[in-house]
Amino acid sequence: MVKKSVISLLVMMIVFIGCGEDEPEKIKPKEIEVDLHLGMVLIPEGTVTTIEVETVNVDAFYMDKYEVTVGQFKKFVKETGYEYDLWDKVAEYSPTGKHPMIYVSWNDAKAYADWVGKRLPTEAEWEFAARGGLAGKVFPWGDDGDDDNDSVARDYANYSGTGGKDKWEESTAPVGSFKPNSYGLYDIAGNVWEWCQDWYDDLEEYQVLRGGSWIYYADLLHVAARNSYLPSHRDNDSGFRCVSGAN
Repeated sequence: MVKKSVISLLVMMIVFIGCGEDEPEKIKPKEIEVDLHLGMVLIPEGTVTTIEVETVNVDAFYMDKYEVTVGQFKKFVKETGYEYDLWDKVAEYSPTGKHPMIYVSWNDAKAYADWVGKRLPTEAEWEFAARGGLAGKVFPWGDDGDDDNDSVARDYANYSGTGGKDKWEESTAPVGSFKPNSYGLYDIAGNVWEWCQDWYDDLEEYQVLRGGSWIYYADLLHVAARNSYLPSHRDNDSGFRCVSGAN
């Protein structure tokens, strides 16, 4: 049975003692409980066959139900002082706090994940979760969708080439605007490419991204589709979501 995880945060309460003279600040810690897995989905253990045709065992873990939003990343920047100044570019394609954060590098994504006490998914975890228990299928929802105008794909993903049938043809969509996969994960295909922990190959120069995006056509919504950028690269269709252990 998976136990619900909580973390204890120390809230620093400053108590001033004395009057008329300088004295050192007395700090009293206070423990509060915060649920790390709020807004996350429990992904069961299982196996996934990678693009190298290797079978990888995946332990149970939690994954964010939604891609990290502009609002969440702004809070991170404000509270930590993290250096980031591309908000005008972000607003062009993700105009509200409910849209997915874009123009984030792998380094940015990892910094955010560390701050919230989570991490980026491994590539195997991402693919296993994206499949939603549908082993061997082309898309997170099944096999239908290779036609760019396919109505099935339009129900689940924000992508390019829908013939004007997608009101977010020129931008990202607010997270959760489409149907989730069988595990309850939204926008796991389309909207933004999602950073993973792994290197793209043995050269260890580029990091992997998965899932396709609003700019790409339906063929890159395939669960097995891969992309890669330098860890420092920021773009208008790259974002991320986080995971954490189940125990």
